[in-house]
Amino acid sequence: MELTLGPHAHEYVSGRRRRGEISTATSCQMRSVLGILTEVHGNRPLTSFGCRTIERWQEATAHHKPSTRSSAWSIVRGFTGWLHDKNLITTDPCAGLKAPRRPRTEPRALDGGAVAELLRVAPDARARAIVWLEVGLGLRRIEVHRLTVEDWLRRDGLLRVCGKGGHERTVPMISAAAAALDAYLAECPATVGPMIRSTTDPSRALSLSALSHYMAVWMYAAGIKNAPRDGVNGHALRHTAASDVLDRCGDLRTVQEMLGHRSLQTTAVYLRRAGIGKMRDAMERSYHPVVVGLDIDVA
Repeated sequence: MELTLGPHAHEYVSGRRRRGEISTATSCQMRSVLGILTEVHGNRPLTSFGCRTIERWQEATAHHKPSTRSSAWSIVRGFTGWLHDKNLITTDPCAGLKAPRRPRTEPRALDGGAVAELLRVAPDARARAIVWLEVGLGLRRIEVHRLTVEDWLRRDGLLRVCGKGGHERTVPMISAAAAALDAYLAECPATVGPMIRSTTDPSRALSLSALSHYMAVWMYAAGIKNAPRDGVNGHALRHTAASDVLDRCGDLRTVQEMLGHRSLQTTAVYLRRAGIGKMRDAMERSYHPVVVGLDIDVA
């Protein structure tokens, strides 16, 4: 059976990978998602590709977790938009449909003891540098991977970061992260090229998969990770950085700039991590002074 969408899906993903718009891991995820869409459409002509195919695809993936469906929708939405831009279809079938709602979850952040234990078990200077870049500066895994030695503007005490979509931002280089990078570069000197490098090929940056693997190994060793997909991973360090900075400064705009979020709404999720102590204090003081200490039912 000829799958009429297959060649176009391949062209779409391969083109984005060649242009450096997506990583190898992301391209694999996209191929998986678009593979299901291709199977659902089957050998129907491309002219019949429309809302009904999208609905059948949604039915076929309805058993997936909401977060998985939301991510898959973004991939399919990008693909159908590309088909329309290429004039391969006359209308974009996703244009008038609503994306599945992603459940609002509280960011997982680590306490100071967990971070200290993670740093304690970090096996070498490179590992400690990676931890500090993520927990001290709030960098994503992809941002650590993209860092170059030239991105560290020592004279100004700043670090240039290349984030999602190639968007650049500049963040202050805190002393602990600077010390960790100094220690790493003292062991593995470099004046140009990748900051966090592969040991087998120092001319190349440590891969995204290796960054994830090593972080999981260190977190298991620190006793702060219990199982795969338990929410304790490298991204939890980014959440920790954001939550701690927000607790200290109370300024959501500052956290937005640090994280490189384009929308303040994305950053606002960290507002829900108000400290339990602060919450209790505010709630206790919300009682009217007249009723405090009285033996009456205030429910």
